[in-house]
Amino acid sequence: MANYFFKKLKFDEDFRCYKAGDVIEFKAGINLIVGEQGCGKSSLFEAIIKNFGILSVDFDPESGYIFLDTESMNPRLDESYKAHRDFKSWREDDKAKADAAIDRLAHGYKEQSHGQIMLPLLLANKTLKRKTFFIDEPEAGLSIRSQYKVLNHYKELSKNNQLVIATHSPIFMKEIGEVLSLEHRKWMSADEFIELQKKGA
Repeated sequence: MANYFFKKLKFDEDFRCYKAGDVIEFKAGINLIVGEQGCGKSSLFEAIIKNFGILSVDFDPESGYIFLDTESMNPRLDESYKAHRDFKSWREDDKAKADAAIDRLAHGYKEQSHGQIMLPLLLANKTLKRKTFFIDEPEAGLSIRSQYKVLNHYKELSKNNQLVIATHSPIFMKEIGEVLSLEHRKWMSADEFIELQKKGA
């Protein structure tokens, strides 16, 4: 049975596009967060990770969380990428393992494309368990084949962890089958969401 650590959050005050009292509920396994630009995906992640004191969170205190931002993870963006990597974990030994993996996999990054860099970084968390991963647009820079490879890894990872993924990828949506649309503030089938997008609704 899939793990279920991060259950729901409630906004205690207004924050960007969210109103006080807004509730977001999560599920076990893989949670796909979708919607048009400006609907609150990044704001939701920012509120969760930084927790400005605006949230009431139902969260298993025995687990931890990890935030992976594909833009700030790209070591080619800055020579001093270690200082700019956005990575949070409650367990320092887990953080050390992930840091070591990223350092190892990023070797030779100057000669690689964005997709070549990101793929191994996105696959570097196989040993972690009982975590909630917040992952922002992992499909960025990845080919269709690589998206399927990452998604298959995430399915395996979700057996021992919970994943909350902000995405615009129809591949991810179709494969998982259910999405949390922040435009509509509800869970729905991927097919329904995609049809609404076609209609501009």
